[in-house]
Amino acid sequence: MTNEEEEYITLFCEGDGSIGLNNRGYLRVDFYQKERDVLDYIDSLTKNGHIYQSKKGLWQLEFNGSYCIPLLEIFLRHVVGKKFLDRLNGISGYASMPLTVQHPLTLEGFIAFWDAEGSSSNVPRIEVTQKDREILDLIVEMFDGDISLDKQGGVYHWYLCGEQAHELYRDILKKSHCPGRAERLRQNFEGPTYYELNREKCLARIKQCDAEHKEERKAYRRKRYERLREEQRQVQEWIKAHPEEVVRLKGVDDV
Repeated sequence: MTNEEEEYITLFCEGDGSIGLNNRGYLRVDFYQKERDVLDYIDSLTKNGHIYQSKKGLWQLEFNGSYCIPLLEIFLRHVVGKKFLDRLNGISGYASMPLTVQHPLTLEGFIAFWDAEGSSSNVPRIEVTQKDREILDLIVEMFDGDISLDKQGGVYHWYLCGEQAHELYRDILKKSHCPGRAERLRQNFEGPTYYELNREKCLARIKQCDAEHKEERKAYRRKRYERLREEQRQVQEWIKAHPEEVVRLKGVDDV
């Protein structure tokens, strides 16, 4: 397995996987995803995994017992997020394996994380959603973009638009192992944008808004005009009432 493949497996597990112990106290590593293709890819790089579909339709790649050791060794070499690191070191200590530290985020790692938890829209925009903000902050440092909090859902959203998003989407298309997600990304960036698809609706909303607030804007402009006229009148009255002060101020300006 190459270094990039190891980075991919590690960050995918950080994004949509888990490590721990089963009911009998044996090691367990799981990868989850709605689309099976990416789990087939991970399965092709590893040994002794088992893929199955849950009753809710979620695909899962499962490793148990000593079959988890090679995966944990990979994770120890590439773990990025502190939350996953703490969990990994706890499991490693239980299995009498060495502890590790955080590693830098790479492009391959980001793409794995996007394959696990990413999405796109036809703004166009690249997005990643996660409950733990830490890796999203690392993504901002690497690619720029912004992070927002969905208070209702309790999750953070990283998103990137513009030319930087177009550059990144080309890298994702080259390296992604999630065909369905990648195809939606391609359609969002190469197809018509949201604004193009909804141009008539947007124009209709603008016209409707103009009609609804026409009288309100007229009243605002009228009050603003009257206020300015009143200020000008007050200035003229002050000038007439203070001719000596006006002469003095003009003299100061001429200095």
